[in-house]
Amino acid sequence: MHTLLDSDGILPVFLILTDGKEHEAKQVKDMPISKGSYLAIDRGYHDFNQHKTFTDNDIRFVTRIKTNARYATLEILTCPENEAILSDEIIQFSGYQTKKKCPYPLRKICYFDKEQNREITFLTNDLEADAQVIADIYKARWEIELFFKTIKQNLKIKHFFGTTANAVLTQIWISMIAYLLLSYLKFKNKSTLSIQALVRTIRLNLFERKPINTLFNKYIDKPPGRINDRQICLFNF
Repeated sequence: MHTLLDSDGILPVFLILTDGKEHEAKQVKDMPISKGSYLAIDRGYHDFNQHKTFTDNDIRFVTRIKTNARYATLEILTCPENEAILSDEIIQFSGYQTKKKCPYPLRKICYFDKEQNREITFLTNDLEADAQVIADIYKARWEIELFFKTIKQNLKIKHFFGTTANAVLTQIWISMIAYLLLSYLKFKNKSTLSIQALVRTIRLNLFERKPINTLFNKYIDKPPGRINDRQICLFNF
């Protein structure tokens, strides 16, 4: 399932369902990505032709650079002191075919992730934004992993009820419809509950006759006040 996820609300705006043997990079060409978008994409979608297409259409992206990428450094940018940005460079691919496919200069940022204690090297066509902002945009891509985790654990994609292609596709589409409906109701009722908590709440009240909006506002974040200020003493002194 190749998904275009909108960061505003963490909602899937476009899906492509393919056989597992289909390479990810081929599917992004069919996604309706609007001009001016900012993409945080997995390294599996790395494609030099696509990088050029993004730049031509005013679409900024950030991804992980491939370890075997050949490039020449055009400019070394100043890095802020005592921060996680280790290096910031303007580069251009130097291989004959790669330079032909993507002739534009790009930006390579080396970032140290303290949480995972490792270095991550980003590739982006954003030559103006602060390096830390670009790193934070890529780190926000973790919401994609949480999205897939939610639908697998709570919307029963982990176990398929049928093994035919039609049965598998039907179950996936039903799960996505359920996810969108839950997200819409969560937004409409201004609920602070997670999608996982909402699924559990609905499951427990599936055979109850009550308005669904009461389930979305069932829990209160702050503890209730004391019913009575008077305390009961259980001991005699």
